[in-house]
Order: sequence, then structure tokens, then C-alpha cells
Amino acid sequence: MRTKASRDATLRLVGELYYLRGMGLKDVAAVIGQSTATVSRMLQQARDRGIVRIEVVPADTDTAGLATDLSDALDVECLILPAHGTDAVSSSRSLGAEAAEIVAARLPQRGVVGLAAGHTLHALVGSLPRQDRHELQLVPAIGGYHPVHPHLDTNALSREAAKRLNCLARSVLAPASVESAEAREVLLSDPVIREATALWDEVDTTVYSTSAPAEVVQPGFSVMETIRNRTREELIAHGMVGDIFGHLYDITGDLEQDRWNGMLISMSIEQVRRGRERIALIAGVDKAKSALGMARTRVPSLLIMDASAALGVRDLLEADASAR
Repeated sequence: MRTKASRDATLRLVGELYYLRGMGLKDVAAVIGQSTATVSRMLQQARDRGIVRIEVVPADTDTAGLATDLSDALDVECLILPAHGTDAVSSSRSLGAEAAEIVAARLPQRGVVGLAAGHTLHALVGSLPRQDRHELQLVPAIGGYHPVHPHLDTNALSREAAKRLNCLARSVLAPASVESAEAREVLLSDPVIREATALWDEVDTTVYSTSAPAEVVQPGFSVMETIRNRTREELIAHGMVGDIFGHLYDITGDLEQDRWNGMLISMSIEQVRRGRERIALIAGVDKAKSALGMARTRVPSLLIMDASAALGVRDLLEADASAR
């Protein structure tokens, strides 16, 4: 059962998206995974309960102290936003929507930005404030297109983000992974694909999320759910808890170097690390291990979490300390 604080947090997010960011009922409904009629009722509830007046009432929970503690413990800048949603998908989408203005403010005025896909990035892109960044180029940092599940289509997300930022979008017309290293080389030698992937060496900022640990079965369509059972079992056996553009890592932050990497159509970790900003977004307690491992890779320069993921990371750190 959802608590009053959780319900109020969702009403607050709906109010902010509708009243402060100027999103329509249909767009807000898509972000939170509800119907437009439900969004309309939620807006009325927010007004009736005083959450929405002339301005959106800020969250009661102060997460600044936790963010400072985790930043010190993990040696990476951490930003914690209120937790929304009742499941993994709605939590991820809510974090993406709430973080959109923060991420937009960290993007460069010119240069190249590499984007991932997934529920979090899909909601983030749909909530980006409209700006004029005509000297900016957006490029998928990993291949991928999906006619049924648009949140996994990196090219479509880059195009939508470019519309909102009034800039240029490039496309990587290839899947995220292929069956062999030979097939990968054939694709990367294609002139059209090579023109886009050549920009990976110039990327200034990357924005991405991660899959949950392989043993976590989440509702909704995710990258991990596309993996064959045998591969999932291998990932569990090797302790993989997440990925950065397909590059797998464990909870200690060690990046797996195996045959999987040789079949990826994505930026290398070295290319990602060379960027000025590496912004990772992770939501939900199910991704606490993913967030901790992500921080320990030393890849992200900014780790944006919702309160559920952040509290889960804190608990894992405390358990590690107690076990020593």
C-alpha cells in the first residue's frame, strides 16, 4: 500500500509537469503511465490538498544530507530526487521526468552529446525544456531500434531530444549488439554507420541509465528481458549488476571484459571516460546494487538517483562496513 508521502510526491510531480513545465495532459499521462482522465483527477486532488497552489509545494524530505554522505563515500557527485512510482518502470520514468531540467542545464552549448535509451531516458527526453542549442549534435551512444518499444530506440530518442533542443541528431543504424565480432566489423565499416560512430571520439557529455541486476525480473520491457535465458544465467553467475552502454560491471565496479564486448555496437568505456560530463540516472531499490557498482566503476561524473535507490545504496554500504 502506498504511503501518504508517496501519493503526495506523485501529485507534486504531476503538478510540476503540467503547471510549471507546460506539458499537456497526454504528455504527463505518458510520463507517469496513466490515462489522461487519471491525470486530470490527480491535478484536482493536488489542488484540493494544497500541493498545487500558485506554485508547486516542494518535497518535505530533505535529501541533501544523504547526497553529501553518498558523494563522500563513493567519491562521485550524487544528486538525490524524491522517489515516485509504484513499480520499476514508473519509478524510472518519474526520475527521468524530474531530472530533465537538471540534465539540460549540464549539457554543453556546443559539441557532441551521446545518449542511451530505456524508460528513464525516454521520459527525460520527453520532459526536456525547449531550448536553442543549434550548435549541439546528438548521437546514440549505443545502437538500437525497436518498432514495438520506442523507449529502446536510441535513434528515435536522439531525434526527439534534438527537436526540443533545436539541434542536429545523428543516427546509428545498427542494433545494440550482434551475433559475432565479424558481424560487428561489417556493420561498423558501413560508411553511413561509420559517419555517426566517428562522433563517439568527440563526445563531450553522455547521458545514460542501466539495466537492473540480471536476477531481478522487472515488470515492463527492459534490456535484460531481451537476453536469452542462458545469457542471463551467465550474467548472474558472473555477478553482473548493470551495464554502461552494454558494457557489464559487477558490484565492485569491475567492468567485464569478455566476448559480449566484442559484439556491442556502442561507445567504448574509454570514449565515455574522455567526456567532460558522464551523467548516470538510476531509480528504484531494485537497482541499488546497479547504482553502487556504477559509482565504483569511476565512470560517471554525476550520479542522479531517486531516494529509493539512494537509501538502498546506503544500506549496502552499511552492510559492507558491518561485515568487515
